[in-house]
Amino acid sequence: MSFRDPRRNFKLPHEIEELLGRTYAGNSGLSGPELVDFFRSYIPDLEPYPREGAPPERYEILVDCLARLDLEEQKRAIRELLEYDGPMKHGQPRGADKARIREWLRESDKRIGF
Repeated sequence: MSFRDPRRNFKLPHEIEELLGRTYAGNSGLSGPELVDFFRSYIPDLEPYPREGAPPERYEILVDCLARLDLEEQKRAIRELLEYDGPMKHGQPRGADKARIREWLRESDKRIGF
């Protein structure tokens, strides 16, 4: 995978993608290198975080990595992000934002019969 060829995510509702971006790649959340490390377990061929030149923005990394997963893998990664209590360079997200993401996951699972 290459950050020079980013993908757009068309599997998640736009509102949820935006909320994930604000929550985990905005004023709170993971740094660029932390995002790359997190997604490496889902995308084994994920390139290292670029240390030279202009690195991609954190939001771009988040969306690009999620777009490379099918919807069920995306949900699994989102659940793992919600439960992640390790270090986050930009701090843990607000509880209200995490609650809204959890609500979407529950609603989404109900629609497909989980």
